[in-house]
Amino acid sequence: MAKVRVNNARNQPVPRESVYDSELYRVLWNWLIIRSPYGQVIVLELLATATEGELNEHYNRVLNYARLLVANESWIVHFTCEDDYNKKPLWPSDALLKQNLLVVHFCHDIDFKRVDMTVCWWNSKRNIMSTYQHSMKLD
Repeated sequence: MAKVRVNNARNQPVPRESVYDSELYRVLWNWLIIRSPYGQVIVLELLATATEGELNEHYNRVLNYARLLVANESWIVHFTCEDDYNKKPLWPSDALLKQNLLVVHFCHDIDFKRVDMTVCWWNSKRNIMSTYQHSMKLD
């Protein structure tokens, strides 16, 4: 179990990856079983409170999966409740983003009642990394 700063207290335990797997399945189960009529394949790689090294490893891993599956897109889906994570998210290099790697960080409170989402992708029209942020409250 990872331990990070949560609610200004150090070394607080945070949920394991299996908790996020369950939450993602609960929230997105319809999306995960939809098949594109155009044959689109999307690879999702889930992480929980990852370190910089773990994120870098998974950025490369998901692209390898995508090559093996001939996927159109590769997503890193990272969940954390580490304080202020959304203010300093860790992004992949431009070279990895250009390979259709997309990253979303979900920074949530310990009760999953508030979530800050930050997404990153390569904008090929402008030839730059683009990001989008959104905060939401969950019931």
